Amino acid sequence: MPHRRGTHSRLAITKRHRSYTARRRRREAFSLPPTEHIFTEAVPTNSLSADEPSNVAVLADSVREYTESLEQLGRERLSQQTDSQHLRDGSGLSAALPTRRVLEEIEPVSRELHDIVAIFDTTVDQFGLERLVSSIDGSPSKSVVEDLDRTFHQAATFCRASLAARLNCSTRCSRCGSQIRADLLRGLVAAVNDPDRSLAETVDEGVELGIDRPIPATGLFPTYDKKREDESLQLLRLHQLANYTSVEASSDITENLILEEVNKGRMRRLSESESAATDLTFARMALLTKSPKSPGDPPSYRIVDDYRRNGLNARMSCAETVSLPRLVDLRRTMADLLGGLHSILHSSDTASVFSEEDLLPHFFEYDIASAFRNLFMHPRDRRRLCVRVNGHCYQHLALPFGVRLAPYHWCRFAACVIRLLGKILRCILRDLPYLNLGGLI
Repeated sequence: MPHRRGTHSRLAITKRHRSYTARRRRREAFSLPPTEHIFTEAVPTNSLSADEPSNVAVLADSVREYTESLEQLGRERLSQQTDSQHLRDGSGLSAALPTRRVLEEIEPVSRELHDIVAIFDTTVDQFGLERLVSSIDGSPSKSVVEDLDRTFHQAATFCRASLAARLNCSTRCSRCGSQIRADLLRGLVAAVNDPDRSLAETVDEGVELGIDRPIPATGLFPTYDKKREDESLQLLRLHQLANYTSVEASSDITENLILEEVNKGRMRRLSESESAATDLTFARMALLTKSPKSPGDPPSYRIVDDYRRNGLNARMSCAETVSLPRLVDLRRTMADLLGGLHSILHSSDTASVFSEEDLLPHFFEYDIASAFRNLFMHPRDRRRLCVRVNGHCYQHLALPFGVRLAPYHWCRFAACVIRLLGKILRCILRDLPYLNLGGLI
């Protein structure tokens, strides 16, 4: 039987001594707060001369020094924590602070990237996009929205054709049915030397659930190491299981939403013979009501499928996970961005180039409607993504809400778009820091 070290062994005693020393050092780092009775007992008020500070003044100075020491310790502690943690901005393991990216991106711009930037510039000028957007004041009216949609659609068509001609590729949609131009994505990834070279093929063929084969690692995202839960309902078929109450009470609304998805090519209705197939997996649905964006607007809805209860999520396998930004990441990047702008403003090299007004930070937000639904499923996995309402059966063609790997697939695509956008903007703004807290989502 192997010898077990006791509590009185030299190793155990040394470990306890080190632990005690560490705790003592942490305690000594904080000075005790000043108390009023210490000053009043040590220096009676009636013994002070006119030139000596009063007890109140001494106490106030002591409190001020104490709070300043706590603030300094807090800054040091926060700095130690954030420096030891990997920055998250949604783009994966390559995330870096804005000023660090400026230093990294000083290599000469390739001719291909220069031409891509020129195509975007030409598109903006030819269709007056900057003037059109700048003319919007407040919430745009319906007619303005229609004008924006029409103009940007024309601009996008022109830009796609120009990029395809420069990159020597087609503007076709993905083979799986997604509207994402896979050939253009492949060409842009190669042009800017993006590390996710297999993304375009995945988008083209359709994303997978990781059931027939695990989703391979890209090396761009953190490793997934969470212990998978044991799902006792993993093999349960849910042909006869009813939907949640929200769907049962609003079945017509639910089916109308599904029919809209059918019209958009994101779902399809199954025939009676197709619905009777034994290899289909059905999921319960829930209907979520989203509050209107402005007063007076009707509410909007979102359908979420429950792939946890039918065991589908438990069967999925993926080697990586997403790294969405946290509050501490926002604080770090904003501090770095503002500090970088301040350094540029007061630099002798750039003081004559940029004015203080030029370096005011600009923020913009974009929201992609039904983000997950822009990615389509690989044909082999569509049989696992079926729903039933009002006696009719439907099958998802696009990535549905509720799939465990949906955030990963979308964040992988969005991270690539962020990197492409960052390359283009840093090509335009060579000396200015730029940040993008992805996401997403």
